[in-house]
Amino acid sequence: MRVGRFGPMAQIGTPEETEKPKYASVRRNQRLETITFEEALDLFKLPRTVGEFEGEAVIVAIGRFGPYIKHKNVYTSLKKEDDPYIVTFDRSVELILEKRRVQAEKNY
Repeated sequence: MRVGRFGPMAQIGTPEETEKPKYASVRRNQRLETITFEEALDLFKLPRTVGEFEGEAVIVAIGRFGPYIKHKNVYTSLKKEDDPYIVTFDRSVELILEKRRVQAEKNY
């Protein structure tokens, strides 16, 4: 566990041990002082594939700007109430379609 440029994070490996260490951001409700080893390992469950929609994978992850869904190289932000670790395939598709609808209305 350490504090990086974008806040607290977990790290697996060091540059001396591997070519490139893996990093995962700490969840909002977690504190560096109290996080357990098991909780830290859970942070590495992302990105995760929640299913396939229109012949393409639907991937949920957390990026620099927060949690998102990636589908057909289009990024859709998750809402504050959506947890990327448990968001369902159906909810992900709902958010993808909502984003498409909003963009279509803007372009109309």
